Amino acid sequence: MINNIFYLIIRFLNYSLLFHTSDDENFDTLEIRQQCVLDNLRLSLIAIPLGNKIYYILTFKKLSPDLLKKENFGFLFILDYDLKWGRKSPDFIESQVEKYVENIETQSVEKTKEQEEFLKQRISENNESMSVIRNKITHYTTIMLAFASALVYLFTKTSAIYSSSVLILIYYYILLIITVQVVNLALFLRKGMLISSFYQSSFKELRTSVYKKELAKSFYRDWFAKNDDVRYFAGIVKNAEKYLYRAICIGFIFFTLITLSSNENNQTDTHHFSEVYIVQYL
Repeated sequence: MINNIFYLIIRFLNYSLLFHTSDDENFDTLEIRQQCVLDNLRLSLIAIPLGNKIYYILTFKKLSPDLLKKENFGFLFILDYDLKWGRKSPDFIESQVEKYVENIETQSVEKTKEQEEFLKQRISENNESMSVIRNKITHYTTIMLAFASALVYLFTKTSAIYSSSVLILIYYYILLIITVQVVNLALFLRKGMLISSFYQSSFKELRTSVYKKELAKSFYRDWFAKNDDVRYFAGIVKNAEKYLYRAICIGFIFFTLITLSSNENNQTDTHHFSEVYIVQYL
């Protein structure tokens, strides 16, 4: 029971910008119970996500068995998505291609032909995956624009509520969290739309090369590069989905709270008006 409560608190704080909990190996996100242990967690007083970079201020991460050691603490830590999960460089891709070439040097022509057909099929599947990813980006962009209008409505609704200062402060803090989710959703979607350059073989290389297995080499290069692109863009879409679902979930709960608060204010105003009217009548 205590473990379940602890797990829920850790997951709840992962949504918060203050007293934030996170996992560096999953780009801040806590998804499963196994992540919610001290060895995996980063604890931060303030978390400021800005697209592919997340800034943690006054942060703790267990790097040494001695919890009070200096290396476990830091004033600022920046988690960079592109630095850790970015696309592979052309040099790295070419190094993998050269390894593949070494493996097929003594290979029979029939075996090479089979691999060419296999790689062509994999490239086609990756192209389909990229098409699905781009469709998702377009779809989520439409939803984001609609949700941005709903966010403006929530701000308007909140400003019209008369309540205690503490409660109003909590309301605006929740609004800030929702706004941060929408902004980061927009930044990841923008990132997915702007990147259009892809590393691949050129027809000129294929035409001028005297290497008898140049076609298989080109297919492998294109497959490896495209496979990495799918991985990278799928990660971008996954993070966009994370911020979208969080914005919708928190926004719906907040809308319910605001609606209930508005109804209470209306009932209070009506009751106050009735009392004034009765006094004046008497």
